[in-house]
Amino acid sequence: MQKQCAILTFILALAGIACSDGTTGKRIILRTQVEPAREVHTRFTTLSGWNVELAEAAMATGPFYYFDGSPAFVMQQARTPWQRLKRVLLPPAHAHPGHYGEGVAKGQMLKEYSLNLIAGPIAFPAGNGVTGLYRSATFSFSSPVDGAALTNLKGNTVTATGVATKGESTVHFRIAVDFATIGEHARDGLVPGCSFEEATVDRAGVVKLTIKPHVWFNLVDFADIAPGSAEAPTEITKGSTAHIAFLLGLVQLSAYHFSFTADHEP
Repeated sequence: MQKQCAILTFILALAGIACSDGTTGKRIILRTQVEPAREVHTRFTTLSGWNVELAEAAMATGPFYYFDGSPAFVMQQARTPWQRLKRVLLPPAHAHPGHYGEGVAKGQMLKEYSLNLIAGPIAFPAGNGVTGLYRSATFSFSSPVDGAALTNLKGNTVTATGVATKGESTVHFRIAVDFATIGEHARDGLVPGCSFEEATVDRAGVVKLTIKPHVWFNLVDFADIAPGSAEAPTEITKGSTAHIAFLLGLVQLSAYHFSFTADHEP
């Protein structure tokens, strides 16, 4: 219900912008592309020194909202390693208290969808918006209802399978997180204050969301996880230290980066 109210409020605000100014509030179509960062196809290293290679990574997403306010991390830069770690460890409700002002609503994509990150870029349903300055975004998760990854997710919001190595240790793992669990750390499944590469949008184009799986795993320590095998990976169970660390990574705004490319003028 809260998410529905938030969507309705956003739509009404967007409609008000479009009607208020005939020159800077022109309505436009915003096509949507979602793709993984390059590390999804290579090896990346966590903060605790584990090298991770993913065989599968799938997720279900909810609406995306775009604003002209500065992204949250710009307003509260972490200057020392401890500040950066503290910002990652704290739940979003406490990490940026009162520091993100979204400003004016500029655009949206309201469809719930899903994708397999290993499969590469995918076109999501188009959204809409108004012309003007875009600087931040709200990402959201959903329960899987549509899209290309319903079979992979099996009712979960995020799943990942892969292998982690460190020295002589090798761990084959699988992890899954449902929408209710994500909601414990991100209210209504929303991740506000994500970076949107600053753009003065004056015509239709493509909003690209880049998802960075290495952020999901940054705090995960595989030391206490059974080795498993490629055929039977170890299930990282809900409530375990590794599962909680993964969950904290999922809701970090730095895992989701938005940008815009305008259509060529006719």
